[in-house]
Amino acid sequence: MRGLYYERLKTWLLVFLVLLSLVLTYFLWTYKPDLMEQDSEAVEVNEIGEEKSIQDVIRPSKIVKHQFGESFMVLETDDLFDEIYQTLLNADLYETNAFPQTDVTTGIEFVFPDRIPMGMFMSLFSQDRQEDEFPLRGVDRVLLYEDEPDNGVKLQVYSSGDKAPFEIPTSFQASDLQRFLDDDTAVPAITVNEPNTDSYILNQENIYIPSGEIAYARQQYSTERVPADDITKTLFPDPQTVRNYRQSNGEFTYTDGTRILNLRDNENFMTYRNSSISDSTNSSTSSIPQTSFDYINNHHGWTNDYVLSRWRESNERESAVYRLFVNNLPVFNFKNSRDSMTIQVEKSGTQTTSYERPLLKLDPTPIDEQNIELQSGVSVLEKLEAAENLDLTNVQDVRVGYEMIDQDNQRGLVTFEPAWYVFTSNSNGWQKVPAEGGANELE
Repeated sequence: MRGLYYERLKTWLLVFLVLLSLVLTYFLWTYKPDLMEQDSEAVEVNEIGEEKSIQDVIRPSKIVKHQFGESFMVLETDDLFDEIYQTLLNADLYETNAFPQTDVTTGIEFVFPDRIPMGMFMSLFSQDRQEDEFPLRGVDRVLLYEDEPDNGVKLQVYSSGDKAPFEIPTSFQASDLQRFLDDDTAVPAITVNEPNTDSYILNQENIYIPSGEIAYARQQYSTERVPADDITKTLFPDPQTVRNYRQSNGEFTYTDGTRILNLRDNENFMTYRNSSISDSTNSSTSSIPQTSFDYINNHHGWTNDYVLSRWRESNERESAVYRLFVNNLPVFNFKNSRDSMTIQVEKSGTQTTSYERPLLKLDPTPIDEQNIELQSGVSVLEKLEAAENLDLTNVQDVRVGYEMIDQDNQRGLVTFEPAWYVFTSNSNGWQKVPAEGGANELE
């Protein structure tokens, strides 16, 4: 009897264990841990800014209207500037023509700060077009005009390296083009370089500046700083292996042995170097502007408005520079340092080897604003011509930009002061044109 009792007990125990196993198996299969929220938080830590589109970082430095034998500039701070450019980007492009018209005298010229690689230029537009459909390697300038015989609007595209424009028919509306040309907010323009009589407007490569006095806003912003922890979690594969120390000059250094990050000027700026080169002989199929854009986008690194301003490539290394823009104007100086308010990315082969940038983030809107009238373009040109140390043939661009000034007695506040700047082929960067005298200080 006792044996029968034990047998029944073992049978019920076995049944219980089988049922328990089934229940546990069910929970194991159906269990969904709350990983999405954790992952989202982890990704959020590594995002130091926001993601951008190509259209956000590629924009012309100047828009010039040509009509009645004269040139007129649309100021960067005028709403018309963005409206014209955005209307162009919304247009479709059609088949190309290698022999564009030479007698075009009326149209709108767009000047870019550097040659835009053809692949990036095409990606600005809505439709999917192949890069090899177009004969140029890049685009410096474009001219939008109406071909009156068929009332179609066409685009002449130009590269300073090829010196031969080609033509692209577009879906741009002739009525929109005429409306932009009729708008009277543009200001008369003069050219810094000597007049060029080439039959193509784009081939003349004119450096345009407003001829008269112009007013731009002096703006003040409050700032915050990207935390050092967010930077290290973004740039180091395993933040647990990172060690940090403070140097004698006050800079903070973080390193994992192959990568090194220096934070300077009260952690407002960073320099990152990566020496873990896997294979520098393999070159990327994409241009450095595209790969650098992707690199910054991958960690949502756009902390404010930055625009592609310069890029270079060679067999040894490639580099791209994105400059901070405020109120649609470039920022050239900060604390007597040229190009400090830029994001710079360098590559060797397929590896990003250097990453330099400011860690300051401006609040979205200024806390103070006041219009400042600048000297006329005619006066600026006279100063450039009179400068003993400046050869006018070396001038590559002249434009209005901002100097960024921090407030010694008000931490976290910066002021952007508008001024004229000049860039020459033999200089280390943009130089401020003195407002009063001092032209010979220019290099």
